[in-house]
Amino acid sequence: MITYVNDTTSKIKITNGLYELRGNFAQETTEDGVTYKCNAYRTKSNTVTFNELYSAERISELKEYLSSTDWIYAKCAELDISASEKYPDIVAKRKSAREEIQTIEETEVDE
Repeated sequence: MITYVNDTTSKIKITNGLYELRGNFAQETTEDGVTYKCNAYRTKSNTVTFNELYSAERISELKEYLSSTDWIYAKCAELDISASEKYPDIVAKRKSAREEIQTIEETEVDE
């Protein structure tokens, strides 16, 4: 979830057994002062990290995009045309999504 906070505290114990993990802080200046836009997750685990939760969410989003755009290949095969020529933006974004998934998964293995 995206939230706005007043500082860059990355882990907060909310209640007994519930933690909020924050990351990807972006400073924003408003009339009321400085705030930070960030991703935040709530968890009952004291050992899970922000990066683990963010990576899982990001991979899920990217796979959902890939799934929702699979249709271009079937349509192009039926019409006997190139998907890269008919939908260059979608094909490029799909390639980028697959590369990002691979990078995240490789980073998780290295940790």
